[in-house]
Amino acid sequence: MLTLPTTHLTDHMTNDPDYHTPDEVRALQTRQEVIACLRSSCGATERFWIIWQKHYLTCLGETHRRTISSKRQGQETPTIGDVVLSATTPSHATQGDHAVSDVTDEQTPTSHPYNLRPRRPVHYVDEQVVTTTQTATVRRFPPKWFLFYIMIITLFTTFSTFANRDIRMTCSNEGVLVHTSRNEPFEICADHHCQMITPVTNPFLVKFPPEVTLHDYLVSLKWNTGDQLATMETMCHRLNFCQQLDCWICAAVVFNPECWPMGAIVITALLLYIIVAIPYVLLYVPVTMGKPIRIILIVLRRILLILASALIKLCMTLCRRIR
Repeated sequence: MLTLPTTHLTDHMTNDPDYHTPDEVRALQTRQEVIACLRSSCGATERFWIIWQKHYLTCLGETHRRTISSKRQGQETPTIGDVVLSATTPSHATQGDHAVSDVTDEQTPTSHPYNLRPRRPVHYVDEQVVTTTQTATVRRFPPKWFLFYIMIITLFTTFSTFANRDIRMTCSNEGVLVHTSRNEPFEICADHHCQMITPVTNPFLVKFPPEVTLHDYLVSLKWNTGDQLATMETMCHRLNFCQQLDCWICAAVVFNPECWPMGAIVITALLLYIIVAIPYVLLYVPVTMGKPIRIILIVLRRILLILASALIKLCMTLCRRIR
């Protein structure tokens, strides 16, 4: 092992700050730092070598154990060219070898300690042949059960046919057409917008708001068949928004001028006129017509007071007569 002793390296630093120039002080500081690093590196190397020589190698023979099952000292499978340790003596001394080739268990020669005569194979099947047959028993149901199942299926089919025959619905360009032969109320819903309707015509047209029919919408129909609640659902395609507007003065016309431009202009002008007219009526008219209005109000108040006093006197007179 090559070591670099640092005993001959002396400390050239002095406690007098004026003894060296600033450049020399910086150079000496750098030199001292290099010496300190070199000493620490050498100390770590010496410590590792002492532990390896005096502790690890002495304890290796005491703590090392072979794997009993596989007779191997490692878990990795060696390949050709690897260096392996093989136990060659009864004292379990190890020797370094190289793996030359792979040999399977079939290629390894087997040594028999005793010269035994080969034993002829015995075929026990030739002496006694036993033939077993297994018959699978299939359980057959009587014909009456088949007829019973057919009857149950027919009943369910009949009930569903009767329920669908009473009422049905179809999608149209104006809304949903409900075909029914009974004038009984039913509930129809589309996108959380529900209506309770009693049909008066057959078919009956149900219209939904334009914001509902703007996209494809799911329509569900519910009605009572006597002892149960029947439900029917269908998916309708979206409708034209402008064609579904059925109002003249509403917010949908104002905020969608492309559907009815003239109506939107008229309604907007009317709203502006109302907004200007209301403050005029409330503020300017009372100032110019304040005195006539006050006179009329005073006269009406006096008339009401006279009528109230007359009614009170009449009530008191009737009460005295009753007593």
